[in-house]
Amino acid sequence: TNAFYYALLIYHYTNVREVNPASLQGFVSTVLEKLNQLLALNRDKSNPLIIPLLFPVFVAACEALSKDMQNRFDDFFDRLSIQGLGTYYQARMVVKEVWKRRDNNQERSAWRHVLQDQNVNIMLS
Repeated sequence: TNAFYYALLIYHYTNVREVNPASLQGFVSTVLEKLNQLLALNRDKSNPLIIPLLFPVFVAACEALSKDMQNRFDDFFDRLSIQGLGTYYQARMVVKEVWKRRDNNQERSAWRHVLQDQNVNIMLS
């Protein structure tokens, strides 16, 4: 989907080219928009038709800088939890730690550092 494409761009620019996340906020917003469109297909269904891959949600959420965008990703994670997707819980905790470290201007605030520091493995597919 387009969400995966834009998440790959975010991944590339943050991990390969080391671009400042502030310049990627348009991509972050687009990923969330596309993911919300996917979840809308599940509306009024007893069983989800589509379960978004973790990779786009995780990568984009980690790079969300504004409180508004972070709250929107938090809401997205809430909706996934309501649909019984508990596997997103650990990823959500890592995202929140990334946001916390960034807010406190801590070093090692990138998601890969949080995973290392907390000795956590997450399946992003």
